[in-house]
Order: sequence, then C-alpha cells, then structure tokens
Amino acid sequence: MNNKTSSIRGIISISFIILMVSTLLTIGYIIFSSWKESSENIILKMENASNKDILKKIEELIYLPYTLNAINHNVLENEIVDMSNETERDAFFASIVESSDENIYSISYGLENGDYYGARRNENGDIQIYKSNNETNGHSQYYSITEDLTEGQFVEDAGQFDPRTRPWYSLAKEAGKPIFSPLYKHFVKDDLVLTSAYPIYNREGIFQGVLGTRITLSSLNDYLKEILADRSATAYVIERTTGELVANSLDLQSFQSLSDGTFKRISIDTIDDKDVLEAYELYKSTDETKVIKKTNEGNLHIKLTEYKLDGVDWLIITTIPESQLTSQINQNITTAILLSIMAMLISMIIYKKVTDIILKPIHNLIWSAEKFSQGDLLHRAEIYKNDEIGKLSRVFNNMAEQLYKHINHLEEKVKERTTEIEKTNKELSAAKIEADKANKAKSEFLANMSHEIRTPLHAVIGLSEMLQTTIKDEQQQNYIKTINNAGNSLLLIINDILDLSKIEAGKMEVQYKPIKLHAIFKEIETIFMQKIQQKEMTFLIDFPSDIPETILLDEVRIRQILLNLVGNAIKFTEKGYVKLSIEAKPSNTGNRALIDLHLSVQDTGIGIPETERERIFEAFTQISGQSIKKYGGTGLGLSITKKLVELMNGKISVESEVSKGSEFHIEFKNVRIADCVLLPNEMPPAAYKKDQFVDTTILVVDDIENNRYLLKEYLSKAGIRVLLAENGFEALKVCEFEKPDLIITDLVMPVINGVELSRTLRENPQTAHIPIIGISADLPKDHPFDGFLLKPVTIDEVYSQISPFIQKKTVSNQSGFLYHLNANMDKDTLSPEVAAAIKEQLNPLLKKLETSIIISTVKRLAQLLISLGDEHQSELLTFLGKELMSYAECYDIIHIKLTLKSIEKILVKEH
Repeated sequence: MNNKTSSIRGIISISFIILMVSTLLTIGYIIFSSWKESSENIILKMENASNKDILKKIEELIYLPYTLNAINHNVLENEIVDMSNETERDAFFASIVESSDENIYSISYGLENGDYYGARRNENGDIQIYKSNNETNGHSQYYSITEDLTEGQFVEDAGQFDPRTRPWYSLAKEAGKPIFSPLYKHFVKDDLVLTSAYPIYNREGIFQGVLGTRITLSSLNDYLKEILADRSATAYVIERTTGELVANSLDLQSFQSLSDGTFKRISIDTIDDKDVLEAYELYKSTDETKVIKKTNEGNLHIKLTEYKLDGVDWLIITTIPESQLTSQINQNITTAILLSIMAMLISMIIYKKVTDIILKPIHNLIWSAEKFSQGDLLHRAEIYKNDEIGKLSRVFNNMAEQLYKHINHLEEKVKERTTEIEKTNKELSAAKIEADKANKAKSEFLANMSHEIRTPLHAVIGLSEMLQTTIKDEQQQNYIKTINNAGNSLLLIINDILDLSKIEAGKMEVQYKPIKLHAIFKEIETIFMQKIQQKEMTFLIDFPSDIPETILLDEVRIRQILLNLVGNAIKFTEKGYVKLSIEAKPSNTGNRALIDLHLSVQDTGIGIPETERERIFEAFTQISGQSIKKYGGTGLGLSITKKLVELMNGKISVESEVSKGSEFHIEFKNVRIADCVLLPNEMPPAAYKKDQFVDTTILVVDDIENNRYLLKEYLSKAGIRVLLAENGFEALKVCEFEKPDLIITDLVMPVINGVELSRTLRENPQTAHIPIIGISADLPKDHPFDGFLLKPVTIDEVYSQISPFIQKKTVSNQSGFLYHLNANMDKDTLSPEVAAAIKEQLNPLLKKLETSIIISTVKRLAQLLISLGDEHQSELLTFLGKELMSYAECYDIIHIKLTLKSIEKILVKEH
C-alpha cells in the first residue's frame, strides 16, 4: 500500500478520534452535571401523579354511595325487608349508616306513593331515622335510635316532604338506571351534597321508588390539600359545563348561603387566577387539556382532566409552577449547551479540513453515479489517485459496465414476467369470484335446507310424539316409535351438517354461563340408558366430591361434546363398560377461582388403529374397514367435537388399542368456578304444571296447516283455548275481537311475516302487553320476541316456553303445601328436650340461609331434616326434609323460603 493510501486512512482516523473524544467528554460532563431529570419529565410525572391521586380520591368518595346502592337494591327489589314493618325497616336503614364511612351522610328510600324512609347522621354525627307517610300526614319527622337500631325519641318535624318532587328521585325514575343527582346544599349540613340514586323495580318490573345515598363533599377539599401539599401545586374540581366550584385545595368557598334560605354556587370565574380562567376558556372552545402559560416567575403548567360517571360531569384543573423545580437544571443545561457548542466548533474545523482533502474525488464519484442512474449508462468515473477512493472509482466503473450488460437483458425478462403476472392475477381474481359465489350458494343452500327440512320434521316428530300418548296397540306403538326415532335421527344429521358449516364459517359463538356438570353427567346417563341396557355393558360415572358444584362453561357445547363421545363409545362397544370421568386441578395462574378441568370418555370397544387416530377428527371420515351398515353415522361427530373443544380454548386427544378400547381426553385450562348463590335474574324457570294453563287463550299464527294443527293439539291437551291464523294479517284481525293471553307466531309467512306482526302489535297500546313467542327452523340473531321455539319442538318445550308468561296456580300450590304441613303438625309433636337438641343442630345452617339462599346449603339442611326424622320417628321432620330437597332440586326459591319460615316457627313452638 502506497503513502497516499496510508495518509488518507490516518487523516480519517485522527479526525474520528478527536471528534469522538470531544463528544464523549461533552456527553460525560452533561451526564455528570445534569443527573436530575429534565423539568418537563418532572412536571409531567407530577401532573400524572397528582391527577391519578385526585381521581382515585374522587372515585373512592363517589363509589361509596354507588356501591352501597348496588349492594342494597336487591334487598328492596326482592322485598327481603318489609317496608310496612317499622322495626325491620328502621334497623335496615340505621345499620347501613352505622356501618358506612363517615362521608356517607344519609340513605333513604322514596316510594312512588309518596312515602319516604331512611337514616342520617346529624351535625353531631349521631344517627337518626326519619319517615314521611300517612302516619305523619306527609311531614318529614326525625327520631333518635335505640341500641337495637329502632325508633327512639322524637327529635323534630321538618315539615311537608314529598320525595317525588326531588331531582334525585325524578332523574333516577326517568333514566331507569343508577344515576347521580346535581349537587345541592343540604338543609341541615352547611355543605354540598351529592346523591347516588338507584331506581327500584319489583319482580314484575314495575317501578316502586328510588333508593338514594348521599355524601358530603367538604372532605374532598381536605383530600386535595393533602395530595398537593408537597408538590407546590394547586387543584380545582369544577362542573365541566358551568364552571361552578365543587372542591379546591385553596379553602375557597364552593357556594354562598343567601338570606332567603337558598344558596348560590360560586363559579370559577370569580377566583383570582387569570391563568386558570384562560386555560378553562381555551378548553371550552378547543377541548385543549394541557396548557403552558408564561408568567413573570416562569412557565406555569396547567392540566385539565375530565371525570364523568352517570350524571357526574366534572373537570379537574391542576397547576404546577416550573420555576421551583428547574433553576439548577437550567443552569446545568446552559453549561452543557456551551460546552457542546465549543465541541461542535472544534469538530467542524477538523471536519472541514478533512473533507476538503477527500471530498473532491468523492464528489466526482457521486456525480458519475448520478449520471449513470439518470440513464447515461456509458458514463464512467474519473480516477484521481490510487487510494481507497481511487479503488472505489475503479470498482464503480467495472460495476457500471456489468450493469449496462445486465440491464439490457433484464428489461426483456421483466416484460415477460409482467405479462405472466397479469395473466395470473386475472385467473386468481376470477377464481376468487367463483369461490365467493360457491360459498354464498352453500350458505343459502344450508339455510334453505334447514328451514325446508325442519318444517316437515316439526310435524312428523310432534305428531308421532302425540300418537304415542293416544295409541295403545303395541305393534302400532312400535311403528310410531320407529317414525319418531327416524325423524330425530334425521334431525341430528341436519344439526351436525349445520354445526360444521357454522364452525367453518367462523359463525359459531361460545356463551359461557354457570353450569352444573354433575347434572349433565346424569342427564347423559339417562339419555343412553336404554341403549346400554340392550348390550352386555355398564355405564360408569367417576365424579369426585372435590369438583366445584358450578363452573363457567358453554352448557350447550359441553353437552354436545359429551353426547358425541359417549354416543360413539356406546356404538362401538358390545360388552364391557363405558366410563365418563372428570378431574380438576388448581390452575397454574395461582388464582383460586380458576381450575384446570380434565374430562375423559373410556370404553372397552373395538379400538382405533394407530394409523387412523388423526384421521378420525376429519369431516366425513370413518375408520377404514368399518361397517357402515353395522355402525352407521355421517363421520361428522368427532370433527365437530374437536372444533367445539378448540372453540372453547381446549384440547382433545385419544389413546386407543385395537380390540381393547379407546379413551378420549379433553383438557380445559383456567376454567372459572361460578358462585352457587342464585340471584333473581339467574334463577331457572319454575317447573310448569299443565293445570296452570286453565282459562288461557293462545293465538297460533302459521301459514302451514300441519304446524297449526300440531300446536293446537299440544296446547289443547292442557285445556288451553286455541285461536288460529294463517298469516300476520289474519292475526291482527283476530286481535281486534279477541284478547289472547299469548301469541305463538312463525317467522316466514306471506302477507305479513312474524317480525312485522310483532312490531305492529307492540306499537298498539291495546296489544303491546301480549307476550309473543316466535317459532322457526332457524334462530335469528336479533329477534323482537319474548321467547323462541326452534323447530321441531316437543310438547314439553312448548309448555316450558309459555309457562313463565302464564302463572295462575301459584297460590293454590302454596296452599297445598301449607295443608300438608298443618296435617303433619297436628299428628306429630316433639318433646321439649328433643326439640331443643334438634334446634341446636339446625341453627348453624338456618343462620347461613338468613342472608342468601345457597342451594348446596339448602340440600345439606334437607338431608339433616330427613336424618333427624328417621332418628326421632318424626313424620313432620321427614316431610319437611323431602319437600325442601325437591324444591332445591328445581331451584324453587319461593317454596324454599316458605319451608324455612315453617321450620323456624315449628322450632319456636316446640321449644
């Protein structure tokens, strides 16, 4: 290498070293002297921390009444507390205030008839109860409370009071949901008050009144001062739209009491803070939430944060002065900047000297490259020296020569490839259009076939089911049973094909809800019991006691999965056993509410060859050599099962040995344990009884005569008067002269279809109250009906669907229970010693059931009553235990409560 080459490398190396050393020294000095964060980062963190703390305090304060209402509204809606019982009512409200945070000022319940009850803290912090009803002539009267939280001495009469005139009542009633009222000054406490109002409805959905819980806001001022005390900041909480003060950290009054007894809210416009006012005005006009104002003391950072929640619409304004934080940082930054400038000047001088030496040949090389890129393929670079740049120029010239040759060749290739790509794109586009048409045709075909096949099946299955109850001849019974089984088999095949289509189209949805797996296991055993008894085999269930009673899964899908697996196991097993097992383990997440669930179905059947184990999960696939005539099937069951398991985020696998049997395993990770307490909106529908439908009129609307005839036969068996119409137009005419208790209508009909009929009836005040149940072969995603029946339907499905809307025998059922109870009480007495011992055993379970009805606890109590009845030869205890167990099995909460009250009365009487 010659001297010229060495000198260029040396110059570049020396320049680089000088530049790097000066840069590193400068950066090191800046890091050493400016160890603090920049002012913007500090202020940003302070703003975020302040706003986070303020929002947290506001939410803690506001959610106090909101949470109390959410907890206690069920008590009022389910009439657990009797408002007509003064002692029970007063203790209820007083206990809430006593156990609540001191910021909770009062809680009250205003009823639609004008009655008003509640409890409050007075100015001394003592709890008082109050009421306004016919007894007080509409006056609001206050009383002290006794030690047992009941009415004490009269305190004062606050005059006439009607809760229905108060904003918190009218707003909650109008909204139909929990809401916060506007702020107002309380007539006792010299403070602003916020009311959380919760509308109360009875079980029939009829509005009863409003539950209101109130908090005072003076503590919010103290919170703001506490939060901002060490941050050199101020804060205001105002009404976002009006600018009226809610709270602040400067001890400013939020309202002014007037001489006439009223009050006036103070607006932020009146405060002596020009910068805050300008920021608020800018926010109102532009929605700007971050403002930096220049002042004589430096920059002032202002941040505006919105807070909204069901009637609360506040704006939080925080101000942080930059001057108290940045003096030392600014000094360090100034020093660093000066040093950086000096380093840059030195680097530029060095850079200038070096580039003067090396840039001339480089510029020439660049110019040559530009000429070449512009299309002058014959241009070549000039070589000045035999150094690195010279070698680069020589390489460039060689490259240009090679490119010149290749470009001419590539242009031809590009033309050929472009023509091929355009042709391929056209073919792909045409193929996509054809595929879309095919998919659309497939979906339309499946939808049409579903409706067209399900509609006649509806009549075939339904009428054959009806015939089974009327024909006594054994041979004819077998004929009808064969027709019914064939119809159900065809329905299963249709459902399998439709399910597979939905899964492939991504339209199958999973709906998680609390389910009882043990009940599903027993249901599956019942379904297959007849087939099992026809073979030399047994059906085993392994359900350990540590499995949670209720978990969150899709009940329909898990039942479908187990039906497929157990059905296959029974089909391919001639003797031995089929075993359905479950196992639960704690989740690896550490969350106690989650478990890992393992389900398995084991059989001693024909087994699956190893080469076939993966293929069995493919659609329309069966084991090679399997006799279709002997075993039947479509080959869809396991394919659908696998897709359903994966849809629920699970895994399925199989172990098998030919001639010895198979075992299918299903794993579900992180399954949530559900609460066993049945809330009102979670209770299952009550079991129906046919005699409850007496004196009931139902209108059936369907354009197909077979369907009308079938539904008429179903309903007539329960003594229901049935009206018939062929379409929606005829149905409307019938409703002009008749007042049916319920309407069952098909969806697809000429003239006026089922959806249009439903909307027309809803718009008419005379018919808007009539429940409407839709019936069709397909369940539409959004339908306007109160219930829905999917063709084909059974008589039990019809009765179960209409029973919630026609309840006429409740009173008589309860009366029957009381009759049997009194009969047993008359002929069965217990000695005082036995009664005392029984009471001691029953009391722990009865106390648990005082606050909430837990089905597992009810069953334990029922078993204990039956055991005690056998032990003491008491028909009364045995009767109560069996009744309670039957009510627990069908989740009949009304009769459970009735039985519990009877038990308590019996224990008191005998004791």
